[in-house]
Amino acid sequence: MDWLQAVILGILQGITEFLPISSSGHLVVLQSWLGIEEHDLAFDLVAHLGTLLSVLTVYHRLVRRLTIEALSFPLKRKMTPEIQLMGLVFIASLPTALMGFFFKDFYTGLFSSLRAVGFLFILTGGLLLLTRGKGGDDSRLELDNLQGLSLITWKKALLIGVAQGVSIAPGISRSGATIATALLAGLPKNTAAMFSFMMAIPAILGASFLELKDVDWTQVSASALFVGFIVSYVSALVGLKVILHVVRKGRLELFTGYLWLLGIVVVIWSF
Repeated sequence: MDWLQAVILGILQGITEFLPISSSGHLVVLQSWLGIEEHDLAFDLVAHLGTLLSVLTVYHRLVRRLTIEALSFPLKRKMTPEIQLMGLVFIASLPTALMGFFFKDFYTGLFSSLRAVGFLFILTGGLLLLTRGKGGDDSRLELDNLQGLSLITWKKALLIGVAQGVSIAPGISRSGATIATALLAGLPKNTAAMFSFMMAIPAILGASFLELKDVDWTQVSASALFVGFIVSYVSALVGLKVILHVVRKGRLELFTGYLWLLGIVVVIWSF
C-alpha cells in the first residue's frame, strides 16, 4: 500500500467508523474500485487503533473515571455508576464475541460480495429511519453524564450487543446499529451514544488483537502505516464529533438517503 492509498483509506476508515454508514462496507467498496485485491490486515490494525484513540480522546474524562473506579473496586467493593457501566458493557460485548466466533466464515464471505454489502447499506438506512423522534431531549447533558444509566437493563444491554454483533457484516454500521437499537429500546440520546462508544472500546481492541496474529510484518510499509494511523485518528475525531451532534439533534435518519442511494449504486455495480 502506498502513501496515497493510506491517506484515502485512512480518511475513509476514520470518518465512516463513527458515522452511521459502515466503515467496513465503504472500505470493501473503495478497495474494489481502487483495485486493491488483497486485504491489508496491518493497515486495518493501525486504522482501528487510530479510531480507538479518538474515542479515548473525546470521552477522556469518562474513561479516566472508569479506570480509577476499576482500580479501586477491589478495595472499596462499592457498586458505583462507573462499575455498573463496565458491567453492562461486558454483558453487551458477549453477543458480539459469540457471533464473531460462531459466524466468522459467514461474515468473511460477505466481505467478498459487493451485492450483499449494497443490500446491507439499504438495510442500515431503513434502521436509521426508524429512530426519528426517539430519545427525548437530553441535549444539555454532558458527554460523560451517567444519569440515564439506570435505564439500561441487562436485557437491553444484550439486545444492543446483538446489534453490535450483527454489524460485523460490512454494510451494517456498528455505531448506527447500536445507537439506533438503544434509542428504539427507550434510552436517552446521550446515553445511547455514550453506551455505543464505550462498547466500541473492547470491540475494537478485541478485533485488533485477533488481527495481530495474522499480520505479516515483513510486508509492511512503516511510513504508510504511520500515515494511516494519524489520518484515521484525525478523521475519526471529526466523524465522532459529527455523529454526537447528529444524535443530540435526533436526526440519524439524515443518513438514510445517502445509504439507500449508495446501496442501490453498489448493487447495480455488482451485476
